[in-house]
Amino acid sequence: MPDVGSIVYYAGSGVCRIAETKEMETAGALRRYYVLTLLFKPASTLYVPFDSETLAARMVPLLTPEEIDAALAKAASTEPDWERNYRRRSDVFRRTLLTTDRAELLFLIKAVYRHRRSLAESGKILHTTDDYFLRDAEDLVYPEISHVLKMPLKDVSEWVLQKIL
Repeated sequence: MPDVGSIVYYAGSGVCRIAETKEMETAGALRRYYVLTLLFKPASTLYVPFDSETLAARMVPLLTPEEIDAALAKAASTEPDWERNYRRRSDVFRRTLLTTDRAELLFLIKAVYRHRRSLAESGKILHTTDDYFLRDAEDLVYPEISHVLKMPLKDVSEWVLQKIL
């Protein structure tokens, strides 16, 4: 069980600080919650019930610098196979955004950047929804890299893309 003040990664939300734990009444029952604040969006608050294994499992330690390097290497060594069916691709991307596997998020980023480049070569543009998925993945993984490696957030995108493309 992480301590108050700990910095964690919460799947689907990103890097959070455990601000406190508190009891709150929900549907007539008293439940204990972790209160998380997003590190790079401190006005945002998440409440994670202690007794929900599913939701608590989405809260994991931040990657170490070595784990970041390994995730980047894994994403770099895997060639994306673009799913042409929009619905299937969207389902895969949605599930990926909810994972704690940051290598998968980096792979999503790589796949979309590669597809965008391929479309640009033929004078086409990326589907808006794919662009949203890309931005969501970047918003999840880049702040963690920034925090762990003590790198300015504005420099992370270029650094990551040099490593994975």
